Amino acid sequence: MKRFGICLAAALLTLGLLTGCGQEPESQSAQPTPTPSAATPTPEPEPTASPTPVPVIGDYPELSAALDACVAYGQGESGSSLKSLKAAAGLVEWSEANAAGMDGDTMAVLVADWVSGLDEQNYEKFWNNWAKLDPLCRQMIEDPASQKDLLESAGVTLSKTAYSLDNYTKLYNAVNRSTGK
Repeated sequence: MKRFGICLAAALLTLGLLTGCGQEPESQSAQPTPTPSAATPTPEPEPTASPTPVPVIGDYPELSAALDACVAYGQGESGSSLKSLKAAAGLVEWSEANAAGMDGDTMAVLVADWVSGLDEQNYEKFWNNWAKLDPLCRQMIEDPASQKDLLESAGVTLSKTAYSLDNYTKLYNAVNRSTGK
């Protein structure tokens, strides 16, 4: 009989637990659950705009190489005239091939990314060289034939016979904008 009482108590306890599992606590069941109305449309979630990735110079190795050539020498070093011609030719070639298809803001961000990676010595070297590179670039664009012999001395052959001053000016402006000069 004692065994029967224990089994009955266990059965009642189990039944009580089973019936209680599907019920909400009293504090939640006191509030009615809103029923969606057929007339009220469910708002569509707004698409989240993915952030525009910031361009980095590492994604543009040709631009990085053209800019690297601008710090490969210092003014007054042996061979600096020939190295500056090579650097100027690289800038002109890059701008001709790429500047028309790239907006000025993106180009400025890329150049700023490159400049930010320079140590203090190369930063100064870049700006010292840049002052002399710009006139060389413009001479190559305005009259590439007059620069042919000098470029050959430097081991450089331009890929075109004519270049766009607009494309180079876009690069020139990006360099100056990117560094606040």
